Amino acid sequence: MELKVNNDAVDELLAAIGQGSLREICKQKGKRTPDFLIGATNVYRTSEFIVKQEIKTICDSDKNTYMISKDTYYLRNEDLDDYYECYFAKRKELNGKRFPVTMYVRAYVD
Repeated sequence: MELKVNNDAVDELLAAIGQGSLREICKQKGKRTPDFLIGATNVYRTSEFIVKQEIKTICDSDKNTYMISKDTYYLRNEDLDDYYECYFAKRKELNGKRFPVTMYVRAYVD
């Protein structure tokens, strides 16, 4: 899945953010999509990690339905935080929230 960049939306976002280092990063987002966005159903941030949730539903032979999440934990750094803040600048709660699921598996990325 490739994200399309709407230049008018980027300009509006940049005007809202004001001057600063995010201006250049937001312009570059059309050239590089951060790994934490690729295939993500939900993205949120903790004090140490940016977490990508890829949520799927499965049905078993007894017709029970479960929601499972493949979670990828990206260790936060300045570059990832800048991308995160650029993409989610208009969120009411910037750090986001985890979607509750029945089961999960997690992997960590440095």
